Amino acid sequence: MIRYELQRGVATQLSDRPQQLDKIARQVHILDMNSHSCRILVTLVAVLVAVLSPAIASENEAGPDNYAKIIPLGDPLYRSIDLLYNEVGLAPPSGSRPWSIDEWNRVLSRLETHAHQGREARSLSPAGRNTIERIWQRLEDERSYRTVRGDSYQADISLAMALEAYGHTNKDDFPDARDWVYGYTDRASAATLALEMELHNWLYLYTDVEYRKNRYAYEKKTDSATSEPLYNKHLTTNLHLLDHVAFETPYRAFAAAGGDRWNLTFGRDSVRWGHGRSGNFVLNDHLDYHDLLRFVSYHERLKVEATYLFLHHSDFTTDSEEPPPGMRMFLGHRVEFRPIPRLSFAITENVMYQNDVVEPGVLNPLYIFHNLNNRSMFNAIASA
Repeated sequence: MIRYELQRGVATQLSDRPQQLDKIARQVHILDMNSHSCRILVTLVAVLVAVLSPAIASENEAGPDNYAKIIPLGDPLYRSIDLLYNEVGLAPPSGSRPWSIDEWNRVLSRLETHAHQGREARSLSPAGRNTIERIWQRLEDERSYRTVRGDSYQADISLAMALEAYGHTNKDDFPDARDWVYGYTDRASAATLALEMELHNWLYLYTDVEYRKNRYAYEKKTDSATSEPLYNKHLTTNLHLLDHVAFETPYRAFAAAGGDRWNLTFGRDSVRWGHGRSGNFVLNDHLDYHDLLRFVSYHERLKVEATYLFLHHSDFTTDSEEPPPGMRMFLGHRVEFRPIPRLSFAITENVMYQNDVVEPGVLNPLYIFHNLNNRSMFNAIASA
């Protein structure tokens, strides 16, 4: 089935509104699939799947439902669930996002249980109950594919189109894209063609192609350009010439394996650690995407995670003929605790890693990174 959505929005820049925080520049992530380092990473993924295969097999026999699908970070469902938790007096749900449908089910079940049981139970308002019903229905719809369907697989192709217009009157004081209240990260792609598949009741595959504006142009394109023709217009839309269209698509392309209280993702997606509105200290979703390997296991009072991000070398420029030698990675693990319903906290330990190859030992999810004292190779970070 082809799904067609048409949206129209207008954003107005008001001179008396505070300027929006400038977003950190998008990083380009490239991984050479022929390199020794990449082969190690692919082997690691295969080993993890093999270790988890008994759990996969048992869940495959239990029923046809697939809950490994990932709900993207930009979905308004995340904002809705945060507000619902606040309404009943619960500590916010996990700040490590995005979540699979299985984790979404756990988060919603905890909310409903607390709203109806216990001495400190606080009933949801009619609007809150209606919101929960809509979220449950939305999650059910996300698991229903209609294009192709078989006994052990299903697939869907969707086309989403959104036409937006943006206008402001004061182009002298607000000449840049970052001056807009409704800025780059808020604006919708004009068209997105997505393909998603669910296989063997535990594997979810997703990729898409977008027609959208690139955040930055190539250096050669801007050598003789001023800000006026690029950003400073009274009225613009999200339809752009090819010179300004992003060709790094897909921005989401990954495989996710998952089951009862766990999920393993390998590919390209956006991730975030924390509940900050203007940003988060360690990982934030201000970038267009992250190339990642991520494992999470979530429970009633505990969530553990190991996340590896593959980053491009800092010497890379848009006119480079070939990527510079060496690679950079973010290696992190995170533990969340919920000792009582009204309190949750998280501890992370992470490093930035740089080397010509990937040393398999540094991928140990239980290693204490601060024991690695090679300053030319590691830069350690911790947060709580």
